[in-house]
Amino acid sequence: MRSDSLATILIAEDNDGHSRLLQRGLKDAGAQNPVIRFRDGVEAWDFISGKSEPCLDPAKRYLLFLDIRMPNMDGIEVLRRLKADRRFRHIPVIMLTTSDDPEELRRCRELGCDKFSIKPIAVEEFAQIFGLPLGPGSEISPAAAAENKDSAPA
Repeated sequence: MRSDSLATILIAEDNDGHSRLLQRGLKDAGAQNPVIRFRDGVEAWDFISGKSEPCLDPAKRYLLFLDIRMPNMDGIEVLRRLKADRRFRHIPVIMLTTSDDPEELRRCRELGCDKFSIKPIAVEEFAQIFGLPLGPGSEISPAAAAENKDSAPA
């Protein structure tokens, strides 16, 4: 399967260890999807909303793993903005948390998250739910994504 036909996996996770575990889980599940990681909610929102370069390409498919507790802008605010904007509300969002606080989970559901998981996450389960093709992949930084976008065939 061509990598440009796979959904790009967006990971908004401030904790390096949790990000590595999630990416290892994707690799172990056989993911070939491109992965872009953001270290806080502002980085994630700027990519999604087009305030950064590179930014979200409306012609591509995405899946967002979104940590609830992050600096600068938390995951709940990113989720609220994403689901309130008709351009982005179709993007599946899996909220990541280390807590099982029922109020926090209720708020995520109200805002439109597709799934939530208490870390660590079983990636294979979510891949099946969303019907996403997976296979071995590597992390792509936002800068590398810009280089790939510029060199990608039209």
